[in-house]
This record gives sequence, structure tokens and C-alpha cells, in this order.
Amino acid sequence: MSIPVVNELNFSSPYRTIKQFITENQAFSEGGLRWEIFNEDTNGLKESGAILRNGRKVLIHAPRYFRWLDSKNGVLPENDTSDTNAA
Repeated sequence: MSIPVVNELNFSSPYRTIKQFITENQAFSEGGLRWEIFNEDTNGLKESGAILRNGRKVLIHAPRYFRWLDSKNGVLPENDTSDTNAA
């Protein structure tokens, strides 16, 4: 049984640093995003699985973040599983 080799050129992670996220999504400010992450225990962001911590590094799973944002604004039900990316 062979182990598949991940070609780094074709691999696209859904995780972004805060700076990468706001660069790719200019409608969001760094301060606003950091406020949402700071308050993740009370705003439902923690339960969404959109935030990953690796030491001091905070990473955002973009599809899960947008699903959380949509559910917060009544666009999608919170238990919607469409566009789920394995990570």
C-alpha cells in the first residue's frame, strides 16, 4: 500500500491567518475580525469550528467562518453541512 504524496502546488488549505483573510476579503477589518475571535465564546463562533489555534497562531477556516456569518444573519440554518471542507 503506497502513501499518496501531496503536491504542494495543488494543495489549497481553507485556513488563513487573520492578515491573509482580510487581504483576500477586504470587506472585513482586522480589528473587527479580532473582536469576533476574542468574543467567540459568546457569539457562537467557537461552536462553528471556524477558528483553529496552533500555539499563538490563530487560523480562520474561511468556509466555516462564512457559514457562521450567514447563519448569524439568518441566511442559512446553523446545522447546514453544505460546502464542508475536510481539514
